[in-house]
Amino acid sequence: MDEEIINKKLEEFEVLRQTYLAALYQKQRLEEELLEVENAIKELEGLTGEEKVFVMIGNVMIRKDKNNVLEELKEKRDVLNIRIKSIDKQESQLRERLTNLQNEIEKLIGTSKKDIK
Repeated sequence: MDEEIINKKLEEFEVLRQTYLAALYQKQRLEEELLEVENAIKELEGLTGEEKVFVMIGNVMIRKDKNNVLEELKEKRDVLNIRIKSIDKQESQLRERLTNLQNEIEKLIGTSKKDIK
């Protein structure tokens, strides 16, 4: 009976661990994208007036108004920050659940070992 419960808890732990790792990976990708957006914003803000600004759309570069591109990038930065904060909360909750589950498993294994003796 205890072994069955332990196995179920271990399976649950592994699923949570995989979810946690996926969240970490997604957060890392979003942070990299945010860094690129911030660098682009910095470059655009450094331009003085009449420079040409091009944006890649698929395989085509299209000329766009600098101020429009700047606004789009700032909106994207805001969205990325919100998504990163959301993943931070999810990551924290998953970490807490993993810790609690690990403690449960350790208690069950400890109890199981006592029963064997």
